[in-house]
Amino acid sequence: MAKHPSAWGVSLDSLRDDYGTQFFKAALAYFVTQYQNPQYTKAQVEVASHNIHIPFRKLPVYHRIKFTSTDPYSINSLQTIVDSIHAQPAYLDKYGKGVPAWFDTGLITYRGNVIHGVSGG
Repeated sequence: MAKHPSAWGVSLDSLRDDYGTQFFKAALAYFVTQYQNPQYTKAQVEVASHNIHIPFRKLPVYHRIKFTSTDPYSINSLQTIVDSIHAQPAYLDKYGKGVPAWFDTGLITYRGNVIHGVSGG
């Protein structure tokens, strides 16, 4: 991850309108509920997530996430970029030309200290 976000204070409305994350607040509330109550069933999390208050209006946003890897057989331990995910709304470049939005999809599963594949196995 980069040290600093690409955009420091993106409003939740801008996330919905410019980034296309129509259900971000609902997904965040669901995540918070599930994190705070790991014993809940999916149905209980869904019901309880409606009572979560989001106490902020803006978030920092990263437009690129780069995945690096170290070659275990290399003499030096330099990391190389093996993949990246882009999430950037449309914008105007320095010449006033429109640059289209770019949104990649990344499927990442993380449980504890072990990273699982898409199937979760």
